[in-house]
Amino acid sequence: MDGANLLHYANRLRYDAVRGVVAVRDWRVDAAPAWAEFSSAESLARELAAGLADDGAAYLAGYGLALAAHEWASRPTEPRRAALIQAAEWLRQSRPLDRRVGTFLDAALALADSALLSGGDAEAAIVAHTAATLSRADRVAERCGRIAAGLLDDGDELLTLGNASTALGWAFAAARAEDKQLRLILVADAVPANAPPWMEYIATRLQVAVQRRAPTDGVAGTLCLLTAEHIAMDGSAVVAAGGSALAAQARSAGLPCYLVTLDGPDPAIATSAAFGAADTIVLPAQISAIITHRGIYRPDMVTRFLGEGDVPLDVIPLS
Repeated sequence: MDGANLLHYANRLRYDAVRGVVAVRDWRVDAAPAWAEFSSAESLARELAAGLADDGAAYLAGYGLALAAHEWASRPTEPRRAALIQAAEWLRQSRPLDRRVGTFLDAALALADSALLSGGDAEAAIVAHTAATLSRADRVAERCGRIAAGLLDDGDELLTLGNASTALGWAFAAARAEDKQLRLILVADAVPANAPPWMEYIATRLQVAVQRRAPTDGVAGTLCLLTAEHIAMDGSAVVAAGGSALAAQARSAGLPCYLVTLDGPDPAIATSAAFGAADTIVLPAQISAIITHRGIYRPDMVTRFLGEGDVPLDVIPLS
């Protein structure tokens, strides 16, 4: 399977309702990702904590909750509700700093509970919600990536973290489709030495040259491109561990630093003070622009995202 196909979340994780199994490509196993299968939320949570999955962790956690619903489907309502709460907690604690995982589990758990109390199928409710959200995320990631590709020039050297996102993968794919020659410089401090980053696997299949380096090797490249997990109303952002230092290094070296995000700013988060560890926070002064599926915004103008309307997500923007 080529890199572009693997950019689709649906080609990286699946749910089998008949068998009660989640299958996910395991990028830790080998240079070629193998399918790993899980039949319990607890076993899946253990592997999520150990580094399984890429930026699809929230959707994988959703399917993990469906596994608990499948396993307890024949039990009385109250024990089933308790089992789902326990499973959600296992999955939440597997990625305690990932707000996306926690938010997604809250929504899935509420749908499951509503289904149980009305005599419905909790597993089906969770699976339908996860599949629909995953499908939308696929289209949002592709649109973001294609917009980001418009900022890339032939010969660019892109500095990013080793766990680069699906949206960045789409940027590489769209740029390569226009015959732009790129080089990807992966700072891989968050990835075990024996585990190739999943984006490295995809990039090489998109004919993007890849170089790995340690965080202490100095700044090289023409621009810094990071994934933002969350955006505050003041334009600050949460990125993966090490991203704050990388953005600061890039800006000190005079390189532009762009953030790609699947979401706009969160109205409930005013400033970076609400975020967690300092090494995951990028301040507005370090950000050249924030790239979303609705367009590109300066950090101080990112709240405009909330007033913009969505173009249908199956309409791909022209470069």
